[in-house]
Amino acid sequence: MKNIHVLPTDKPSRFFITNEDEYGFREHCVPDTMQTIKCMNIHITSNEEIKEGVEQWYLDKFLNKPMNSGGAQYGENQNVIILTTDQDLIKDGVQPIPDEFLEWFVNNPSCESVEVDRDEREVGNHLGGVVIEYGDYKIIIPQKEPKDVVLGYKTSIVAQMLDSKEELKQEMSKRVKINFESINKERYEIIPPEKVAESREQIKQNMKTFLKKINNKK
Repeated sequence: MKNIHVLPTDKPSRFFITNEDEYGFREHCVPDTMQTIKCMNIHITSNEEIKEGVEQWYLDKFLNKPMNSGGAQYGENQNVIILTTDQDLIKDGVQPIPDEFLEWFVNNPSCESVEVDRDEREVGNHLGGVVIEYGDYKIIIPQKEPKDVVLGYKTSIVAQMLDSKEELKQEMSKRVKINFESINKERYEIIPPEKVAESREQIKQNMKTFLKKINNKK
């Protein structure tokens, strides 16, 4: 399924297209001051449910532009924007697309989809259920050796496995203090008691899948 969307913008952007239909990117955002280029933005999306009470950015299927849910819950899944070059969305909390992928995409402009992984782990308990913490998104760039298996910050289960047993023990024993009245629903999810076993099994399967991807690239 297509999850890479390249859209024109009238605002300054690091990403652009030339009059020869070639993509490029630069270190800083600049406006369209040159007639030879047009500013563009890349959005990477995930087809998922819009969460109630969370202001999420998604790509409107009819208007073909970013829209904010305003905290409302939608009846069907939407193309939620999880990574972007749009500076307005980045300021609002959407994760920026790393330069490594931009460099790859410039050389592979026909690509319409890319795999994206996200780290997750249990970090505490709440009313008989568990709290799941989600880390940063990691783009799996096709046919390229990953520089590092640490996903954004050191909460990756895979990264922990690469450390000594003592470090692993210390890391997994950590618990975060969470204000459940103002919990960040994009970063944390409270799993009710009846779904704890299912959640743990899903985390285990996600870890196995990620390890398989890493091994296949060696």
